[in-house]
Amino acid sequence: MKAPRLAPFTLGTALTLFALGAIGCAMPGTPLEPSSMNGDPSAIAAAVTACIDQVNSLRASVGDAPLNRSSRIEAFSAEAARVDGEAHQAHKHFIETNGGHGTALAENVIPWWKVSDYGSISNIVRKGVTMMWEEGPSGYHYVNMRGRYSEMGCGIAVINGEVTVSQDFR
Repeated sequence: MKAPRLAPFTLGTALTLFALGAIGCAMPGTPLEPSSMNGDPSAIAAAVTACIDQVNSLRASVGDAPLNRSSRIEAFSAEAARVDGEAHQAHKHFIETNGGHGTALAENVIPWWKVSDYGSISNIVRKGVTMMWEEGPSGYHYVNMRGRYSEMGCGIAVINGEVTVSQDFR
């Protein structure tokens, strides 16, 4: 029995699409946002706002009240991100200062993710917060984001192309 005339065309088309897909995989990934590589203050400020907004959006999705943005906690979070990022040790600053002497009661850290892998500080924040939330009720990060807190702050440090994010809650 002869194959339908359409079969060779479909196979040829499929092979062409497969080849184009393979070429696409060989191309560089996410383009880098230059302001993220050098830790531009405006890129960091935008990512800090996005961090807080994303946590509040996730909290709202389960009926939790939003957390107020705290400049005091935010200053602590920025220092925590810098210290932890330089030391490559999550929660180092939080532990050594007892949460900034009571400034924060809980902390989540996205530790030294490479901008080159994610393209921007904002992408790192979005992906990291999503991963923490997806842990669900048995995950410490999720529990912290859903905690009975009223305030939060996010701090971000960019050190040698690595981003560390500290979320602190009170």
